[in-house]
Amino acid sequence: MRPAEKEIKRLFDNLNDVTRPALDDRILSLCTAELKNCDPAKAVRYNAWSTFMKNPFTKFAAAAAVFLAVILGFTFFPNSKGSNALAGVIDSLKNAACVSYDITIGKDTPPIHDTVMGNVIRREVLGQTVVIDLGQMRMMTLSPETKQAVYISMEGLPEMPKNYIEHLIHVLEPLRESKEGTFERLEPRQADDRRLEGYVFKYQSTEAEIWIDSETRLPQSIIERTGGMELICKNFDFTVEADPALFAMTPPEGYTVIDTQGMIDFKKDATEEAFINGLRFLAHLRDGMFPRDISLEAFVRDAEEIGRLVEQKFEGTLAQVQAGMQLGKSLVFLRFYSGRGPWHYAGNGVRLGDANEPIFWYPPKDSDKYHIIFGDLHVEEAAQADLEAIVSRRSADMKYGYQLWDRPELTWQQEDLWRVKAGGIVEVRSLVSIRQGPRFIHSFAMTLPIEGAELVSAMLGEAGLPFEKKDAAGYVFFPDGEQLAAGADEVELIWQFGLDTLATADHGYTVGLKSCVPVTSYKLAAMLEPDSGYVWAQTPEELAKSIAFSKKLDKNYAALAAQSAGEPPLVLFTKQGKPESEFGTCGLPIGPRGN
Repeated sequence: MRPAEKEIKRLFDNLNDVTRPALDDRILSLCTAELKNCDPAKAVRYNAWSTFMKNPFTKFAAAAAVFLAVILGFTFFPNSKGSNALAGVIDSLKNAACVSYDITIGKDTPPIHDTVMGNVIRREVLGQTVVIDLGQMRMMTLSPETKQAVYISMEGLPEMPKNYIEHLIHVLEPLRESKEGTFERLEPRQADDRRLEGYVFKYQSTEAEIWIDSETRLPQSIIERTGGMELICKNFDFTVEADPALFAMTPPEGYTVIDTQGMIDFKKDATEEAFINGLRFLAHLRDGMFPRDISLEAFVRDAEEIGRLVEQKFEGTLAQVQAGMQLGKSLVFLRFYSGRGPWHYAGNGVRLGDANEPIFWYPPKDSDKYHIIFGDLHVEEAAQADLEAIVSRRSADMKYGYQLWDRPELTWQQEDLWRVKAGGIVEVRSLVSIRQGPRFIHSFAMTLPIEGAELVSAMLGEAGLPFEKKDAAGYVFFPDGEQLAAGADEVELIWQFGLDTLATADHGYTVGLKSCVPVTSYKLAAMLEPDSGYVWAQTPEELAKSIAFSKKLDKNYAALAAQSAGEPPLVLFTKQGKPESEFGTCGLPIGPRGN
C-alpha cells in the first residue's frame, strides 16, 4: 500500500462508525484512484464528498434551523374517529420497529435522511449526524471533523409524540372520514411498477397529501402543507435494520462535549424581543444588510451559507454554537407564531440602522393594532387602517429574487448540464443565479469556460437577455431592471462546443472545471443523448456506484434523470465555498458505442 493511501485509510479508521459504514470502502477506493491519477472522473467525487465533511453545517451554526424547521414543522392533526379505511396503514406504523425516510422542505433545500427507532431519530444531512431523543427531549449533534458533540435541550417545546412514528399516525388517523376536515380520494397512479392510492386531507390551514402502496398498505410519501411551508416525507423503508448503538445519546470515545443547557428555552424565547435579536444577528452576518427571506424554508435552504458566515464572524466552536442558538431563538418565534393574521417580512435591501424602513409587521393576538419593526429594530404600533400607507413601498421591494446590498459587485451560483449530442457536439445549459447584488444592475460580464465555445442564447427568467460579444469567449449582458425587481434572478445560457476541443484520456476526456463568473457554488452534470454515439465508459458495477453517488450529490437527481432519454446522467463535480471560477479538472468517462 502506498504511503499516501495508508494515511487516507488511517483518517477513515479514526472516524466513528456513526458516519463510516456505508461509505468507508467506497471513499477509500475513490481516494486511491485519485492518488494514482488513473481516473479523474472518479477522483473528483472524493473531492465533492470531502467538501461535505469539511463543512457539516460549519460547526453546528445552522443545526438549529434544520432542527426547528423539521421537528417543529410538522403539524399535529387532532385525533378523530370514523372509518377504518386506513387501519392497515396505521397498524403498520404502530408495529414498525425501525423506519427510514427522506425529508425535503420546500424547494432547493438540502435533503435530510431520518432513521427512527422507538423514541429516537437519527438524522443525517450535509455530512452532519444528529441524534434526537424525544423521550429525553434532548438532541446531540456530532461533528467527526472536530470530534465534538453538542447537546441541545428541547425542554419547553409544546407536547410532542413520545414515539416519532406517532406523528405519522396523527397525520393519517384523521383521514378516517373526519368530521373536522375535508377528505378527498385522488386518482391512483403507477410508480416503479407499484399502484399507489392517493388521499388529501384538509383541516383548517393544513393540508396533507398521502400516497399509499395499494398492495402493502404502507405509505410511500406524505406531503404536508401548512403556514406557507411544504414538507415532504418519501422513500419510506420499513425493512431497515439498525444498530441500537447508533441511536445512543452517548458521544463516541474521544469526542469533546459541549452542553448548551440554558442557552435556549423554547417556551420563554418565543417572544418578539428574541425575534428582534435574531434579525440583528442575521444583519450582522451579512455586513449590516438584512437577508432576502427569513422563512423556515429559507433557513434550511441557506443552512450551509449561514454556517459559513458564522464561521467567518465567530471564532471557536462555543461561540459558533451560541450564535446558532441565537438564530434558533428567532426561529422559535416564527414557528410558534400565533398572531391574529399572517406576518410579513420586507427587509430585503434594508441596512441595519435605517429607522425609516419597515421590515416586519404582524398583528399580535392580544392587540387590535399591528406591530411594525423598522430597520433600526425599533417597534411602532399602527391601526390596520394606517398600515398600508406605512408599508406599501416596502411590500413592493420584497419581489427581488436575490439579496439586495449596497455593494456594486454580485455573488453567483452556477449549475451546468452538458448534453453530448450526435456529431461530437456538446450542448451546455448553464444556470447562473444571482445570490446577492445591488438594486440597479446595468450590466455584467461572463466568459464561456471552454475555448472556442459558441453562445447560442441567453435568458433572464422567462425573457430574452440582450448581450454583446466582448472577445473570443467573453460577453457583456444587459438585464432588464423591471425583470430583476419582479423577482427574476436566474440567467440561463445555452452554449456549445465540440468534444474534440477537450483533452483525451484513457477513460474518455479531461474537463477543465470553470464557471462563467466567480461563484460560491458550482455543479457539473452530464448526460448522453440516445443518438450521440457514446456510452459511459464504466463497468455496470462502476456505473451503478456513480449513479448512487450522483444521487447523494444532487437532491434533484430524479428530475435530472427524467430529462434523459438514454444513458442515466451523472453528476461529475460539486463545490461550495468562497467565490472562485476555477476548480481543477475532472473526467468525462465516455467512449464510442459498441467499443
